[in-house]
Amino acid sequence: MRLTDRDILYDCLVDTKYASGTYHHAVLEAANEPVRNVFKRHHDDELMASKMIFDALHQRGWYPVEAVSPARQQMAQPGPGWSPGFTPNPPEFRPERPPEFRPEQPRW
Repeated sequence: MRLTDRDILYDCLVDTKYASGTYHHAVLEAANEPVRNVFKRHHDDELMASKMIFDALHQRGWYPVEAVSPARQQMAQPGPGWSPGFTPNPPEFRPERPPEFRPEQPRW
Protein backbone atom coordinates (compact mmCIF):
# COMPACT_ATOMS: atom_id res chain seq x y z
CA MET A 1 0.00 0.00 0.00
CA ARG A 2 1.31 3.42 -0.95
CA LEU A 3 0.82 6.37 1.39
CA THR A 4 -0.73 9.48 -0.11
CA ASP A 5 0.43 13.02 0.64
CA ARG A 6 -2.71 13.39 2.75
CA ASP A 7 -1.84 10.29 4.80
CA ILE A 8 1.69 11.53 5.39
CA LEU A 9 0.53 15.00 6.46
CA TYR A 10 -2.09 13.55 8.83
CA ASP A 11 0.54 11.26 10.34
CA CYS A 12 2.91 14.20 10.82
CA LEU A 13 0.12 16.24 12.44
CA VAL A 14 -0.67 13.44 14.88
CA ASP A 15 3.03 13.14 15.74
CA THR A 16 3.44 16.88 16.37
CA LYS A 17 0.32 16.95 18.55
CA TYR A 18 1.66 14.08 20.62
CA ALA A 19 5.13 15.63 20.94
CA SER A 20 3.62 19.00 21.86
CA GLY A 21 1.58 17.41 24.64
CA THR A 22 4.62 15.57 25.94
CA TYR A 23 6.72 18.74 25.99
CA HIS A 24 3.85 20.61 27.65
CA HIS A 25 3.87 18.15 30.55
CA ALA A 26 7.67 18.29 30.72
CA VAL A 27 7.53 22.09 31.05
CA LEU A 28 5.05 21.78 33.90
CA GLU A 29 7.12 19.15 35.71
CA ALA A 30 10.62 20.62 35.21
CA ALA A 31 12.17 21.72 38.50
CA ASN A 32 15.20 23.31 36.87
CA GLU A 33 14.83 26.62 34.97
CA PRO A 34 17.37 25.91 32.18
CA VAL A 35 15.76 22.51 31.56
CA ARG A 36 12.31 24.10 31.59
CA ASN A 37 13.47 26.63 28.99
CA VAL A 38 14.74 23.86 26.71
CA PHE A 39 11.38 22.09 26.97
CA LYS A 40 9.58 25.37 26.25
CA ARG A 41 11.62 25.89 23.07
CA HIS A 42 10.89 22.34 21.91
CA HIS A 43 7.21 22.85 22.73
CA ASP A 44 7.11 26.07 20.71
CA ASP A 45 8.84 24.32 17.79
CA GLU A 46 6.21 21.57 17.83
CA LEU A 47 3.41 24.14 17.91
CA MET A 48 4.88 25.92 14.88
CA ALA A 49 5.31 22.63 13.03
CA SER A 50 1.74 21.54 13.77
CA LYS A 51 0.43 24.91 12.54
CA MET A 52 2.38 24.56 9.28
CA ILE A 53 1.09 21.02 8.77
CA PHE A 54 -2.47 22.05 9.62
CA ASP A 55 -2.25 24.93 7.11
CA ALA A 56 -0.99 22.55 4.41
CA LEU A 57 -3.88 20.15 5.07
CA HIS A 58 -6.47 22.92 5.27
CA GLN A 59 -5.31 24.68 2.08
CA ARG A 60 -5.71 21.42 0.16
CA GLY A 61 -9.19 20.85 1.59
CA TRP A 62 -8.07 17.79 3.53
CA TYR A 63 -8.84 19.26 6.96
CA PRO A 64 -12.16 21.07 6.81
CA VAL A 65 -12.98 23.39 9.67
CA GLU A 66 -16.49 24.40 10.69
CA ALA A 67 -17.12 28.14 10.53
CA VAL A 68 -17.73 29.77 13.90
CA SER A 69 -21.08 31.48 14.40
CA PRO A 70 -21.10 35.04 15.80
CA ALA A 71 -22.78 33.73 18.98
CA ARG A 72 -19.98 31.22 19.61
CA GLN A 73 -17.39 33.84 18.75
CA GLN A 74 -18.93 36.10 21.39
CA MET A 75 -18.63 33.30 23.97
CA ALA A 76 -14.88 33.05 23.28
CA GLN A 77 -14.23 36.71 24.09
CA PRO A 78 -12.41 37.45 27.34
CA GLY A 79 -14.63 38.38 30.26
CA PRO A 80 -14.69 41.62 32.22
CA GLY A 81 -11.55 42.39 34.15
CA TRP A 82 -9.32 40.51 31.73
CA SER A 83 -6.35 42.29 30.23
CA PRO A 84 -3.36 41.12 28.17
CA GLY A 85 -0.70 39.70 30.43
CA PHE A 86 -3.18 39.22 33.28
CA THR A 87 -2.11 36.45 35.63
CA PRO A 88 -4.59 35.46 38.31
CA ASN A 89 -3.34 34.86 41.82
CA PRO A 90 -2.33 31.24 42.28
CA PRO A 91 -4.66 29.17 44.44
CA GLU A 92 -3.65 28.64 48.03
CA PHE A 93 -1.43 25.65 48.59
CA ARG A 94 -3.39 22.81 50.10
CA PRO A 95 -1.39 19.67 50.74
CA GLU A 96 -3.19 16.50 49.76
CA ARG A 97 -4.31 14.25 52.56
CA PRO A 98 -3.62 10.55 52.38
CA PRO A 99 -6.77 8.56 51.55
CA GLU A 100 -6.84 6.96 55.00
CA PHE A 101 -6.87 10.38 56.73
CA ARG A 102 -10.13 10.97 58.59
CA PRO A 103 -10.47 14.06 60.77
CA GLU A 104 -11.99 13.39 64.16
CA GLN A 105 -15.68 13.99 64.47
CA PRO A 106 -16.62 16.55 67.09
CA ARG A 107 -17.98 15.03 70.29
CA TRP A 108 -21.06 16.97 71.24
